[in-house]
Amino acid sequence: MMRKTLVTLVSLAILCPMAAPAAGSVQKALSAIPEDAVAFVCVPSLQQLDAEWQQALANLGVQPMVPPPFNSPVAVLQQFLQMTEGLNAAGPVAFVQMPFANMMELNTTNALIVSATDPKALIEAMGGQAGEGGIWSVTLMGKPGFAKIGDQMLVVSDTLDGVKAVAEAKSGIGSKLQGASLDQLEGLDLVLWIDADRVLKVFKPQIDGLVAMMTMMSQSGGSPFAAASAESNKQQINMLVEGASSLLIGLSLDNAGVGMRFGFSAKPGSELANRAKFQPAVGSLLKGLPAGRFMLAGGQVYTPEQISESLKQLDPYFSAGETTEGIDTEKLGILKGLLHEWAPLSRALGFTIEALPAGPNGVVGMSMIIDTSDSARWLELAGKAIDAANGILTGDDDAEMIFAATSHASAAEEIGGAKVDHLKLDLAKIDAIDEDDLEEILAVLGQDGLLFRMAAAGSNTVAISFGGGAEYMTRLISHAGQGDAPLENAPGIKKVSGHLPKDRVAEGYVAVDQIVACLKSAAKVLDEDEGLPFDMPEINAPLAMTSSGVDGVVQVDLFFPTELVVSAKNVVMTLMMGSGGPGGPGGPGGPGGPGQPQAPVAQ
Repeated sequence: MMRKTLVTLVSLAILCPMAAPAAGSVQKALSAIPEDAVAFVCVPSLQQLDAEWQQALANLGVQPMVPPPFNSPVAVLQQFLQMTEGLNAAGPVAFVQMPFANMMELNTTNALIVSATDPKALIEAMGGQAGEGGIWSVTLMGKPGFAKIGDQMLVVSDTLDGVKAVAEAKSGIGSKLQGASLDQLEGLDLVLWIDADRVLKVFKPQIDGLVAMMTMMSQSGGSPFAAASAESNKQQINMLVEGASSLLIGLSLDNAGVGMRFGFSAKPGSELANRAKFQPAVGSLLKGLPAGRFMLAGGQVYTPEQISESLKQLDPYFSAGETTEGIDTEKLGILKGLLHEWAPLSRALGFTIEALPAGPNGVVGMSMIIDTSDSARWLELAGKAIDAANGILTGDDDAEMIFAATSHASAAEEIGGAKVDHLKLDLAKIDAIDEDDLEEILAVLGQDGLLFRMAAAGSNTVAISFGGGAEYMTRLISHAGQGDAPLENAPGIKKVSGHLPKDRVAEGYVAVDQIVACLKSAAKVLDEDEGLPFDMPEINAPLAMTSSGVDGVVQVDLFFPTELVVSAKNVVMTLMMGSGGPGGPGGPGGPGGPGQPQAPVAQ
């Protein structure tokens, strides 16, 4: 029964946009969860969940598709667990997993905590019969179970040990969750929390066995690179198992959209904690990027120490390359040294991939802004690394053909007062691409083909562009030189950014409507009769992501705006019911079609 209850709670919560809980409601819920719990799923307010679930159904226009009792989380609890009297729907509901030694004990040490205005009336509604030690016998989904009355709550389980373990706890888990780990729970409407340290220890023999099997399979091929990959994966898994303290998945949803949070904390002093050290960005992560019709956009800050640590993970692969036939070891050594000198020069990266008006410069463009301690040195080392990589593989006809088609030229042109380097792959020199293929590729990418432009737009800024021709690079250099952030004020980004944490080390945006529009534009340029079998209106509501945290605590937040969820639902319904034909969603006479009522969307 407890597993079915957990599935019900999680399924409902994932689907339900909920209003933000009242201040202190998360802490109140934590006070009822035993300090010794190894995992819990908590809904701070069932009543809020119920109201916002029904609002979500209205927003999506799918009320007729969700029959009772599933159109009401409160009704689900009342019907399946017979909690018809004395239930405090405004209070928290939590499923708690207590410590277990093995998989056999997993289902005997858990319980459900339900808030109650009248615990006795609630227990009697469940057919309760008083027993010894304050333990009641109840009926749970048609099967025998146990319950015990607590302070304005009821603890129920299908095992006696589960009820006792939870109901007889002396203190709540809120006393154990402190600082940043507790802050991660703030503002969430549903929380799944796991004591990763204790849970992973229980499963460590199985994890070690799986890692050993993966290592053996990788090494059986005899490839030095496969062996290096296996060893790297083993180190990463061990670092996680030995260093993780807690894991968290949370939801914080309202009428504006659906938010998800993923977080973990590391044990102080562990290698994982040393890796998880962050310095939030000062200023915009989208600095210098143009405000076009972006499809993808984002930015990230990092420290030289983080980059150097990441480069160390590549060293086993370089070592493997030194013993692999067909690799120029001299060039490989040069490339390794250049990477270790070049990469730590970077301090932040911002990028955007945008849809361009169809024309000779293609239908897609990419901009990249790199904040560096020395832009001239960055470009110099990048050029040397490109030259070192060229021809590093020997005896491979395909690789040699690609190297022969690749060229790097310093100061190939001057744009906006800046000398611009070129990195180009000449597609005409690739045997697999015939004239017809080349014509189609250039129609989409532009007449420059696979050409990257790179330039110093100041002593600490490198600008890189792809597509859009010289005019596109001109705009990028101008914004980068001025240090402004026009993309940050794009309507879609302004709409969603405020729903995510302000202190960030990374952020990203995915504009699904513009991706669809760009694919449609590319199909038109290629004179393809069959493009995407659906349309998506411009909604200016991208999927958004941020990463944040302090030393040893990492947090990733996602936000799905309601406009995007509704639009995606309309696309799915269109595909399922006739691609927008008469009577189908989005089609004439169908839901969401011309002249028909539209699903309400938060503004």
